[in-house]
Amino acid sequence: MRRFSGTAAAATLGAALLASALPAQAAVLVTIQEVGPDVLISGSGTVNTAALIQDSYTGWFGPNIFPAGAQILLGTLPPAEFDTIRYRGITGPASFGPVSAYFIASSGDVFGVSGGSGFLHLPLYGPGFTNPYVSGTQLSATATVNNATLQDMGLVAGTYTWTWGTGVNADSFTVQIGAAPPPPPTPVPGPSALGLFAAAIGMLAVGRRRRTGA
Repeated sequence: MRRFSGTAAAATLGAALLASALPAQAAVLVTIQEVGPDVLISGSGTVNTAALIQDSYTGWFGPNIFPAGAQILLGTLPPAEFDTIRYRGITGPASFGPVSAYFIASSGDVFGVSGGSGFLHLPLYGPGFTNPYVSGTQLSATATVNNATLQDMGLVAGTYTWTWGTGVNADSFTVQIGAAPPPPPTPVPGPSALGLFAAAIGMLAVGRRRRTGA
């Protein structure tokens, strides 16, 4: 039978403790920024659907922004009447501006959020658009609104985030309008995780001394 040394066991246990202390989650981020005379929109990320509730298929009338309803829908309009699945279970802002629907030209995957209604929209794929989005699949879409400003589009600068799920199924959809805030500092293991790591090494060292009679 293969035996691990005390040092190797401590390293393995410590790595597991540190990993558990630093939760990981996927997320979708959509940025809307003024660049020169235009407004550029870019969205990407993945969605964990485990904690979402499939609501229904919904028609796709083209990519648009509806600030008063906290809605942004991106992607290439496919030749199908029904081409997205709507999911319930998100919580977050009900608006990010006072203006009604504003249609845009977009390309990429079909996805978005209707925050005011509490829905997340994800694409269908394949012939006849019958294959639903698979949890964790990468999404990406872009759009450009020429000769416009955020004010023209009725958008209020800020960060708007919708969340769902807990633990390993926690996820989020964020719309960042305007300049992004400074990135947070790189996370480091907290005192509790380091304490557990040290305690694990200490216990293994004591056990080893007892076995060897040191």
